Amino acid sequence: MKKAVFLCTLIIFGLLTGCGNKTKNTSEKAQEAKAPVNPDFVLPEAQNKSGKVRIQTVAESTKGVLYNSYVISSIKGENIVVDPYMMPMTAIVDLKPAAVMSTHKHYDHIDGSFTAEYENTETKLYAQEVFDFKTKDFNIYSIASAHDGDNIMSTPSNVIIVMEVDGLRIAHFGDCGHTKFTDEQLQKIGKIDIAFMQFDNSYSSMNFENKKGFNLLAQINPKYIIPTHYSDQDVKYLEQLYGPTKRVDNKLEITKEELPGKTTPCIISNTHTYLDK
Repeated sequence: MKKAVFLCTLIIFGLLTGCGNKTKNTSEKAQEAKAPVNPDFVLPEAQNKSGKVRIQTVAESTKGVLYNSYVISSIKGENIVVDPYMMPMTAIVDLKPAAVMSTHKHYDHIDGSFTAEYENTETKLYAQEVFDFKTKDFNIYSIASAHDGDNIMSTPSNVIIVMEVDGLRIAHFGDCGHTKFTDEQLQKIGKIDIAFMQFDNSYSSMNFENKKGFNLLAQINPKYIIPTHYSDQDVKYLEQLYGPTKRVDNKLEITKEELPGKTTPCIISNTHTYLDK
């Protein structure tokens, strides 16, 4: 009888000890999950409390291409991501995007690791047919285009993504390499307030000498032109054509009423760092 009581006591003690260890392990995991982010990091903002539409650079600034990737936030705070590249993982900052889109397949416009973290998020990639969908705050659609030249294939090598939010019409042209837009494209593009466009990209046969990017820009005349692939020479020429460049740090916060009266170059800096060196 004493042996039975002793065995029962050991079993109960073992169970309690095991539970205690499990609690400890769970607590340790929770503490690890809440480990502070490196204080030297400069992070994109996940929440928008500006009362305006926010356009924010987002790529890691020490690893190459800085100006393809953007987080666009509605006034109410819904985020979408276009052309993700070198993106922060959720353990660093959780952007909670309502949609993630890529204009084409090149590595500096698509981040599979980032997209995989949001597997339940609306994701539209270059290989899909042109798309048209809505989130809570955005109306989004794409237009087939070509990465180089004017031959638009059945599976387009690039798409132009138009995003309508809070009265603004924003378009990311990806690496569109046309010599000119067709009438059909222009009709679908419509009046654009803010355009992301390239001016210097050998993969699109686009450079300062042939002025392809500037010719495309002249066809749409947005209020703000935000260059993606570009050189200092391109910026100087933009200023000759359109006047001084507006420069902001990491983000542009804007409403429809605050748009300039004519096309204005806009450079959004990128100082985001979230990788340990």
